[in-house]
Amino acid sequence: MQLLEFQAKELFREYGINLLDSIASTNIEQGRKDAKQLG
Repeated sequence: MQLLEFQAKELFREYGINLLDSIASTNIEQGRKDAKQLG
């Protein structure tokens, strides 16, 4: 069975496996904002 990353995350969540939040940034400024949002 092959899963894409988003499919695996959905499956893990269904079974109560906690995952870290993540955000894909497209540039440095956005990366800084995203990092602050994630903590």
